[in-house]
Amino acid sequence: MAHYFFTSVMLVIFLMGMIVQWRYRGYLQLLVLVHSVEISFMGIIGWYSFGELVLLPLLGLWLLGTLAIYVMNQYAD
Repeated sequence: MAHYFFTSVMLVIFLMGMIVQWRYRGYLQLLVLVHSVEISFMGIIGWYSFGELVLLPLLGLWLLGTLAIYVMNQYAD
């Protein structure tokens, strides 16, 4: 039960981060850095709670977020 709650909180934080990152989509390097720190923070918190179970979902979120940042950067003003 706690693992599903953590996963849902992780997805909500990820989506909120994407909304904020849309506002600053012109700053590619900054966004990739902030996104990597965000995912690393979730990884540290998740590692102490659930161990190795969080590695693949976080890797997927990092790849998805990095791809989204590069796509958003193409539409920067």
